Amino acid sequence: MIHLGYINYLNSQPFYIGLEENNLHYKLFKGNPREIIKLFEQAKIDFGQMSVYEFLQKQDEYYYLNDFCISSAQIPSVLLMTQAKTIAQLDKSEIQLTDHSITSVQLLKVLLNQKYQIYPNWLTANIEQIEENKNYLLIGDKALKVWQQYLNGHFENWQFYDLAKLWFEWTNLPFVFALFVGRKGQSLSPDILKILQNNLQNNLNSLSTIIKANPGAVYGEPLLKEYFSLLDYKLDDRKISSLEKFAKLVDLKLNTV
Repeated sequence: MIHLGYINYLNSQPFYIGLEENNLHYKLFKGNPREIIKLFEQAKIDFGQMSVYEFLQKQDEYYYLNDFCISSAQIPSVLLMTQAKTIAQLDKSEIQLTDHSITSVQLLKVLLNQKYQIYPNWLTANIEQIEENKNYLLIGDKALKVWQQYLNGHFENWQFYDLAKLWFEWTNLPFVFALFVGRKGQSLSPDILKILQNNLQNNLNSLSTIIKANPGAVYGEPLLKEYFSLLDYKLDDRKISSLEKFAKLVDLKLNTV
C-alpha cells in the first residue's frame, strides 16, 4: 500500500478529496507543511506534497514528479498584513512569521531583502489573533479567513500584500509553493498516477465538490471560486524557471529531472 502525504490547506483539497474511496491502493496522511516533512523524515510516507524550500534542501533524498505542483501568480492565501502605509516603512520593524511553512517565510525574506532592500526583524510565532500595530505573514486557510473578513469590511486600516503577486511583478513568473515528490528509489505505478491525475482533474472540473466539502467555512462560495481560478496545478517550463530562480535567490540549486 502506498502512503501519500497531503498538505491540509484548501488549495490542496483538489488533490485528495475523493481519494478515500480508493483506499485499497493507498493511505492518506494530512498535515500542515511542517507536519508533512516530519512524516517524510519518519518514513511514514513516501510520496506526497512537499513545501518547495524544504524540497530544495532535501534533493539527495527525494525527487519531484513532473505531473503536479501548486503555483500561482496571485493568491490571497500568502499575505503580508500590516498597518504600515508602504512596504518601505517596514524596514527595521518586527514581522511575525508563521511556523507552519518555511517556503512562504523564505519568499517574504527574498522579496523584502532583495527586491525592496529593506531588513525587518523576524519573529516566529503561532499567530492566534490579529493585534493592532503589528505585522504578520499569514498563509493557508488562516490567510483566506482574514482576507474574507477584509472583503466583508473588517481590517479597513490594514494593507495586504500578496506575495505571489509581488513575485510575479518582479520576475514575470508564477511562484511554485509546493511540489509532489517521491522518495528516491521508489516510484508510483502508472495506475496510481492515473488515479491521482483523474481525481485532480475531476475536482477542478467540478468545484461544487470542494464547496460541499467545506460547509460553514468562513470564506464564502464567491471567494472559493475566485481562489481556485487563480491556482495552477500543472508543472511546466515556466514554473521550472521560477523554481530555478527562487533556488538561486536562497543559495540553493534545483536538480532538474
